[in-house]
Amino acid sequence: MALHAVHAHQARRLLKDMTELQEEPEGRAEDVADALALLQVARADLDGLEGTLLLAARSTSSRTGKPLLTFKKIAAALGVESEQAAQGRYRRKVHAQCTAPSDAARKGTHR
Repeated sequence: MALHAVHAHQARRLLKDMTELQEEPEGRAEDVADALALLQVARADLDGLEGTLLLAARSTSSRTGKPLLTFKKIAAALGVESEQAAQGRYRRKVHAQCTAPSDAARKGTHR
């Protein structure tokens, strides 16, 4: 199961527990804070996935020598209004992915 799916499940469980128990809201503050924190993790997971998919979309086909998807097709798939918007998104996501420290570097376990 993907990490973001686990976090989404945890957030849904926290919210379900809150509505079923009918506790005072103050008693559930920590659960709400935890659910909000899970959103940050899920967003980071999705950003990484989007960057990876955009790189794959623009990878060169060995058969044709052309990118797998044009920016016009990427724009349509992403629901953005233009090829230029898709190009901008590609640059931002790929640049962020290429400049982000690896998990090993963040944890101090790189060799």
